[in-house]
Amino acid sequence: MKRKKKSPLQKAQKKLWELTRQIVFKKYGKDCYTCPKKNLEGVNCQGGHVPWPASTLSTFCKYDIRFVRPQCFDCNINKGGMGAIALERMQREKIDIEAMRTLNRETKGKPYHLDWHLAKIAEYEKLV
Repeated sequence: MKRKKKSPLQKAQKKLWELTRQIVFKKYGKDCYTCPKKNLEGVNCQGGHVPWPASTLSTFCKYDIRFVRPQCFDCNINKGGMGAIALERMQREKIDIEAMRTLNRETKGKPYHLDWHLAKIAEYEKLV
């Protein structure tokens, strides 16, 4: 059975996610945001969407580094992202959760085409 070829949009999404992860690890380090695990590596080093899961975020917010933090595999996958703990920590850090919620609401449902992804890739490549 032949594998389906990835569309240019799928390739751009994958590249943008990798750049997003690189920036997040550069900015926040490689310690889990929601548990005491330190120096995460390999499969255990994940970019977790906090405080809300990626499925509830707009495309704009999925790739926004304000919504992504380093997480271990256990917290991100097995424990569903640990949103409540992440939310508490973000509040302690004085992060404006309401502004994040509003941004997600305003950008939810809008189409983000290949051009948007390519522009975001160019922006993030400068940051890496």
